[in-house]
Amino acid sequence: MGFETISYELRHCQETLSGDADWEQVQAAACDPQDAATTTVELVHEGGAESPDSTSGSVYTFEDWPVNSPSHSISVTTSEAVSSVIVVEPTNEVVRDELTSDASDTRWSGFIGSRGPTEYWVLVTP
Repeated sequence: MGFETISYELRHCQETLSGDADWEQVQAAACDPQDAATTTVELVHEGGAESPDSTSGSVYTFEDWPVNSPSHSISVTTSEAVSSVIVVEPTNEVVRDELTSDASDTRWSGFIGSRGPTEYWVLVTP
């Protein structure tokens, strides 16, 4: 399954993004690193939620994660309602997934898929 250490960097954007945004729109949204203390990020694999092994500044790190697993999802909980949460691959400059929210727009989740990179950004938009 290709176990690797992966990271998710939390970034707050100045502009709203959607899942069909291209990389130019991501760059134009002015997404800056945001302190991880305001948001909870968990990864879900085969039905079980996993908390990060460490958090530093804006980065959540998950050690020994099965990057080639077909059942990799993410759950993001924000301290206040937001318009969207998008997961992108900065190395490949690709928008990976737009997460789905609950009624309060504070809990977001989505399927990331398999064979991903080891670095992601979680973009939270106003």
